[in-house]
Amino acid sequence: LGVTSLTVHHLPKDAERGPYGSVYVVNMARSAWEVKRSQEAGDKAIDVGIYHRYANNGRLSPPLGLHLAFEGEDADGDPDTVTVTKQDLLRVPHLAKGVNIRTRLKDSLSHGRRTVKDLSGDLGESENSIYQTLRRHRGTTFREFSPETGRSDPSWWGLSSFLEATEEQS
Repeated sequence: LGVTSLTVHHLPKDAERGPYGSVYVVNMARSAWEVKRSQEAGDKAIDVGIYHRYANNGRLSPPLGLHLAFEGEDADGDPDTVTVTKQDLLRVPHLAKGVNIRTRLKDSLSHGRRTVKDLSGDLGESENSIYQTLRRHRGTTFREFSPETGRSDPSWWGLSSFLEATEEQS
């Protein structure tokens, strides 16, 4: 067509498979974003996660979280005002699953050392996925603390001193 277009497409309940239809729905796009919401029944607020899932001409943008608060009521029962503020996706469990494992691990380990089993339970990911991510970024992001000599306890993981020093400088 030679023009810019915005295409909105629905995902099936099993969102892991991607959008309905052909793989070309995503592959022909320059950029594909996923939007998820989290709302408790009866709440007058919605948390929204916006995730950049595909880019064929650049880097993926970091996820964005928004909190929409609906206030007041007009004659039709609709909200008078909507206040939009930034939301930390890691603080909304349903939306945190859309954030990459490395970022979620950094957040969890910022509170102290943990075992792979503990991290797996907290993040809802397999122990293998947790372990592979920790190993892949060992030394730059994460540090493994071995159990005491002669003990068969699992090792503990924490943030590396390299990461801590880098964040202190910025």
